[in-house]
Amino acid sequence: MSSESSKKRKPKVIRSDGAPAEGKRNRSDTEQEGKYYSEEAEVDLRDPGRDYELYKYTCQELQRLMAEIQDLKSRGGKDMAIEIEERRIQSCVHFMTLKKLNRLAHIRLKKGRDQTHEAKQKVDAYHLQLQNLLYEEGKYYSEEAEVDLRDPGRDYELYKYTCQELQRLMAEIQDLKSRGGKDMAIEIEERRIQSCVHFMTLKKLNRLAHIRLKKGRDQTHEAKQKVDAYHLQLQNLLYEVMHLQKEITKCLEFK
Repeated sequence: MSSESSKKRKPKVIRSDGAPAEGKRNRSDTEQEGKYYSEEAEVDLRDPGRDYELYKYTCQELQRLMAEIQDLKSRGGKDMAIEIEERRIQSCVHFMTLKKLNRLAHIRLKKGRDQTHEAKQKVDAYHLQLQNLLYEEGKYYSEEAEVDLRDPGRDYELYKYTCQELQRLMAEIQDLKSRGGKDMAIEIEERRIQSCVHFMTLKKLNRLAHIRLKKGRDQTHEAKQKVDAYHLQLQNLLYEVMHLQKEITKCLEFK
């Protein structure tokens, strides 16, 4: 009987209702792993003005803590060691804050440069399309021919106006950046595009000025060559006159 009963017994099954089965992962675990910290994403959410205020506050706190540590060290005694250690820990926290603000500032600078570069590429692309259209129409654009049609005085006035506009746009961009916020990004981008257009104008005026300078040098060189040729002809004539005078003198002295 005992052998038959042992055969009929079923093996015990250990249930683990609370723990998940092996090889299966919760959905929340995978979602938590997918959410990682990124300072580049944090830059868009932070206000540059507040970061600047935090920077000034952190520097002031560091100065205060350094002064307190120096004061506690000057007093001496073992009782001051705990307070000095606490202030050192606070200083380390402030140093970490400064490092983070420095990284965020570099990220903002890189993003600004990238946006400016993209805007410049767009302007260059539009300028290239314009050149292609003019070339297809048979009206090939030549700045050397345009120099003769432009007034240097007006170009100088355009240069001064462009510089003033660039200064104004740079000041507006700086003001919008200090305000912060995503709403200002569109306005900043528009002013960057306008700045790139003004930079293209300055480059064109610079090229025209160099072309004028080259033409002026060429004209001066041609005039100098003409003067040298006339001077050489004059020297030849004077030499012939002197030679004739010598021959006349010889003829008069001949007996």
